Amino acid sequence: MGEFSVVSAGVIISGASSSSKVTITSATPRTVDLEMDVNGSPHTLQTHVVLSWVASISKYQAGVLVQNINSAFDGVGPGSYPLSAVDLRTSEEALSTIAVSDGVHSSATLTLDATEYFPSVDGYRDVIAATLSVLGASNEAVPFSAGQASITVGAKTARCTFAASSSGVATCNLNLKGFSPTDEVTVTANFTDGAGNSDTVESQIVALLTTQITSASISRDVPTVFPASDGYIDTVQLPFTMETSTGRSIPLTKGSITVKLGTKVAQTWPLTKSASSYKTWNGLNGGKIVPGSYTIVLVAQGAEGRSFTSTAVVVVSNKKLTTKTTTVSYTGKEAFRYYYSDDSTACQYDGTSFYGYTYYIDSAICYSYLAVPTAVQRGYANGAVQVKATLVVYDNVGDYCASFGIDEASGADVDLCTNGTKVLNMGRIASGSSTIQTYIYLPYSYTMLNVRSLTLTYTYKSLG
Repeated sequence: MGEFSVVSAGVIISGASSSSKVTITSATPRTVDLEMDVNGSPHTLQTHVVLSWVASISKYQAGVLVQNINSAFDGVGPGSYPLSAVDLRTSEEALSTIAVSDGVHSSATLTLDATEYFPSVDGYRDVIAATLSVLGASNEAVPFSAGQASITVGAKTARCTFAASSSGVATCNLNLKGFSPTDEVTVTANFTDGAGNSDTVESQIVALLTTQITSASISRDVPTVFPASDGYIDTVQLPFTMETSTGRSIPLTKGSITVKLGTKVAQTWPLTKSASSYKTWNGLNGGKIVPGSYTIVLVAQGAEGRSFTSTAVVVVSNKKLTTKTTTVSYTGKEAFRYYYSDDSTACQYDGTSFYGYTYYIDSAICYSYLAVPTAVQRGYANGAVQVKATLVVYDNVGDYCASFGIDEASGADVDLCTNGTKVLNMGRIASGSSTIQTYIYLPYSYTMLNVRSLTLTYTYKSLG
């Protein structure tokens, strides 16, 4: 059937002019009777209440003003009583409670919206919301006339006024601007209940704290930056963190990140709020590369408390990546000195030349492990290393082609089907390789060729 609810706002005070606004809400049209249960006996408050469509809430609703002159309250003592709206067609009920009081309070509480406050005016807990709740002997809400809350620290006092409350609950706000920090303070409230009795109640202990930075630090993601715009560590990230007494971001009265070479400022960023973030510096000083050791300085101060300073060091280098090549030459015997085959004659040598021959006995792999030059190995740190192979091939006869490959290279094997000088791009060398395996594959069928020499040309980036 959808939503069907009843809510009572206000307290009926016996023996005094009072009323309670009862609101009935439904997702469907209804006609209801409004009843109160007193110790198992129904007391009719209103009959045939018709709910009308309310466009602003897209629901059906009716309001009934229940007054203490209603005979249903005759002889009803203080307490909280079951309240029901009964659908006359379906007998469906919406349940709530309605409070009856004699106006005399038995207890009161003053609750605050936090236990820690920060008087510095920045919109975060610089106002105390104090809520006064007044109850009777049967734990029912007791209306009260206007009351007041106050807080005092040293010579400073703030006050706020509670509006008269027919529901026994009211809230007012205490502005803490100008208050000094203190570890222990309470809020006091006074009020007069519906029977004219005055009383005072005190809140729990709270603390007024400073709004300040409690720590700040800055670092860098690389120790050295190379601003030559060649794609190699052209920028440096400067991560920074700040902790605050509030546990959240606060405005800074003083805040900046400055990059200095000696006393000269190369870059600065103003900071207006505490944060954990980073800045990116391009390593330039006045738009130029000026080598040296730069100091990164973070300064942060909140509305209160001391200023924090943290530093880091970044070295700016004018080195840049350049493309270099290293060439190493090998004889055919050096390049293919081992074999893997059941044909022990497949991989042979004529002086310093390699001679490969298979004829229907077994295929063969003729190979060597060759050291990658140290300068080339250093190039792995700067990007991909490419390798080109140059072979001098002759006496290439037979029915099938041999093929050449490098096990650590990304390129595919290349067929060797003709004589002459073969220049073969073999792709990238696997980063970190200190040796590579060069090999010639000879098929099972009739294959023959000689290789006089192998030259490997490495292309890589070098920082200099």
